[in-house]
Amino acid sequence: MFLGLLQDWRVTDTKLIVYFKAITPSEKLAVFDDIVSSNGSEYDLTFPFPLVKTVTRKEFTSPPEGWDVDTSFDHTLSSGEEHIRQVTVDVLQKFGFTSHRLYDPACSTGVFLNSLKQAFPNCTTIGQDLSQKMCNVAKFRVDEVHCGSAIEPKIKPGTAHCVFIRFLNSEVVTTAEAELLLEALLPTVAVGGIIITFGHTPFLLSSSNFMTLNSFELISNIAVSKDKSTIFQYYIIKRIH
Repeated sequence: MFLGLLQDWRVTDTKLIVYFKAITPSEKLAVFDDIVSSNGSEYDLTFPFPLVKTVTRKEFTSPPEGWDVDTSFDHTLSSGEEHIRQVTVDVLQKFGFTSHRLYDPACSTGVFLNSLKQAFPNCTTIGQDLSQKMCNVAKFRVDEVHCGSAIEPKIKPGTAHCVFIRFLNSEVVTTAEAELLLEALLPTVAVGGIIITFGHTPFLLSSSNFMTLNSFELISNIAVSKDKSTIFQYYIIKRIH
């Protein structure tokens, strides 16, 4: 939702105050249309204030052992990613990664990687997840599955042509953890390969984090759904050497 033009903000012990100049509905629509028409190339979406608990002021995270999984969880997660999967198929086609190694270090139930396998049968899908229950489900959908934290990738360095990072997000990990996890996953990417980052909740890092990385080039910040109704954080960075 576009509210207006940011003018200032204040952070106190108990609250965040944001000052902005309101814009009209037609002005909001014009901004959205401009983003869509440019395919997001001149814009970025950032969420600098992570959600924190009222009493402790600590960031929300997922359980240490990972999420539990059942049929309803599997369906909800899958349906919420449909527009992302559609865009990702187009991105892989554009980069020519149709018969390459695709690695998801937080693969959940494997639906995301399985959708890419269906689009590109010659690719090799490699999943990893903190939750053994997730891995037990994903092994029926993914070529290769490992259980363990993404802080310790289960693949050899430089062997993934595309790495999907879908969990450096609010209510999943803390901002500090997001920075460490990104650093741990960078070596898994092959030269010429890419990292794609997105998620169901706001991404905790920003383009600034990616622009300072050695050996990587920031390609894009935002994606637009195929029906042109949605814009979302979708960072692509490419390993150049």
